[in-house]
Amino acid sequence: SADILNKYKLKVKTFFYQWNSFALSSLASNCDLAIIPLKRNKFILGKPENKLILLWKLGLPVFTSYSDAYFLTMKKAKVDMICEDKKDWVNSLLSFSNSTQAHRTKISNNLINFANKNYKKECLIKKWSLLFESIL
Repeated sequence: SADILNKYKLKVKTFFYQWNSFALSSLASNCDLAIIPLKRNKFILGKPENKLILLWKLGLPVFTSYSDAYFLTMKKAKVDMICEDKKDWVNSLLSFSNSTQAHRTKISNNLINFANKNYKKECLIKKWSLLFESIL
């Protein structure tokens, strides 16, 4: 990811860090987007959408590699920010870096609204309750 950003001289300030949920909110307030590159292996099959939703709730659009959970969640949110290969990463990041602040704000607001509506505590409790009822 760093190589792509440097090679194409994207007009965004970049900062790379290892995932740390305690530092996330302070870091996120200084960012325009998040990037979640995933290595394709059997472990991403069960990867939940938690990190994606958390970043959306903080107002960050997220470009990510494919995982079933990320794909399905983005489909429900009506956004396409999955990058399948190097060409997708380059095109997506270039497009985002060239977009207007108004466009970025609109995306952020849509994602915040989606995450807050569909992943609030009451919704999650209802989903888990229905799941448990269906197997009991």
